[in-house]
Amino acid sequence: MNAPDSKFEPRIVGGEAVNIEAYPFAVQFLNMGRLCGGVIINSWSIVTAGHCLAFSTDMKQMIIQAGAKYTYDFNADRYRVRAFVIHEDYNKEQAFSCDIALVFVDTPIKLGPRAKKGILVNHKEWMNDKEENFIVTGWGYTKHKGEVSKVGLKMARLHYINPRECSKFLDGHNITADTFCLYGYGERDTCQGDSGGGVLWNNMLVGLTSYGEGCAVKGKPSIYANIWHLRSWIIKRVNDFVEQFCDSKFRFKETV
Repeated sequence: MNAPDSKFEPRIVGGEAVNIEAYPFAVQFLNMGRLCGGVIINSWSIVTAGHCLAFSTDMKQMIIQAGAKYTYDFNADRYRVRAFVIHEDYNKEQAFSCDIALVFVDTPIKLGPRAKKGILVNHKEWMNDKEENFIVTGWGYTKHKGEVSKVGLKMARLHYINPRECSKFLDGHNITADTFCLYGYGERDTCQGDSGGGVLWNNMLVGLTSYGEGCAVKGKPSIYANIWHLRSWIIKRVNDFVEQFCDSKFRFKETV
C-alpha cells in the first residue's frame, strides 16, 4: 500500500528467521486480506499503525492472529475485533503524522509462551546516535515488491539516526516528534507487510513500523511511530475502552 501522493510506503529485509516464542508480543493484523503487524499490550488490546486501518474500517473484515510463526498459521489463536480507535491527528493524506491505532479484541487474548504483553518504554534515553541495537520484527516482504516471508517471522537489528540526519537522507522530509528513524545500511530493513509491527530497544517497545522509501535502500532510513511520544495517548484510549466495555476495575498500568 503506497502512502497517498508520496513515494514512501509502509513497509523484514535481511535479518534472520525466529520463533514466535522469542518475540511473543508480536501479532498479525489482517484487514481485508492485507497484512500488518501489531503488539499485544494487554489481554484485550493491540497497538498497530494507523494506516493499517485507514483503507478499511469494517470490523467484520479484521482478524488478529496471535502466537503465529507463519502467515495464516493454523496453530495460532485468532480473534475478532470488538472496537478500534485511530489517533485523532492521523491524516492518511499526510501519512507520517501520528500513525498509530489501538485494536480491541472481542475475547481476551490467551497469554502464554507464544503470546505475551509488550512493555511500553517509559523514558527517552534510547533516542541517541550511539544506539544501534533496535530490533524490528515482522512477517512481511523480504524484498521491495517481493513476496511474504516463507520462513515466517523474522527479526533484524537497525541503527538510530537523529532527526536532522534522517531529514537529509530523506530529501528534507520533516521528522516530527511523534516519529523517529532507523537505518540498516542498505542491508536490513522493514518492508511491505511489516507495518504496525513493534520496534524493541532493551526489550521495551519504543516504536511501530510506519513508512519507508522502498526496502533496504542504501542511504534511505525508515520512519517509525514514536511510542514514547504517543504513550499517554495509548494509556488514555485503553482506559476509555475499559470504561465503555468492561465491568471490572481493570486499568492499564503505566508499568505494563
